[in-house]
Amino acid sequence: MKKILIVDDEKTIRDGLEQLINTTKKYEVVGKCKNGEDALNVARKTSPDIVVTDIRMPVMDGLEFISSYSSKKTTKFIILSGYGEFEYARAAHVLNVFDYILKPVDYELFLQTLEKAAASFDETTNEISRKKCQLGLLSLQPSISSLEEIDSILKDLSMEYKNITPIVISVSNPYNISSENLILRKDFI
Repeated sequence: MKKILIVDDEKTIRDGLEQLINTTKKYEVVGKCKNGEDALNVARKTSPDIVVTDIRMPVMDGLEFISSYSSKKTTKFIILSGYGEFEYARAAHVLNVFDYILKPVDYELFLQTLEKAAASFDETTNEISRKKCQLGLLSLQPSISSLEEIDSILKDLSMEYKNITPIVISVSNPYNISSENLILRKDFI
């Protein structure tokens, strides 16, 4: 079950979204907050997978909240707003918001957007897990017996993940490979 945090200064909207989300039985609402400051505290405690937030709220608005919390890169943000102004949409785009839906909310569109956000969350977390596993293999393979094997593994990883720069770290150096040989060459990147 994906964890969802709802942030809106209107109680009727918070409650209505919670009821709608609960009808799907696919998600767990981990909190309902009336402003971004409250949401920041709840988000840090509950680590939601998806956040549905309004933009304009007292104390801390939705964009400030997203900016403050977005250090958790896997969280997907859906903005619900009564404001279709370009500046809000542009700010949302800069913050990598998953989607921007105008109020009044079309419930079918909202549920479709929620499904897409959940799928995107899964895709992102799966990709991160794959990268961690593959990069971790380098430190867990005691059978690597030569610089050529290291070169081959690094080249394979670099081909598959073009935006990752593999780094070799060795606490002990059982193969007596000199440190200058461990520096990645341009052809690996």
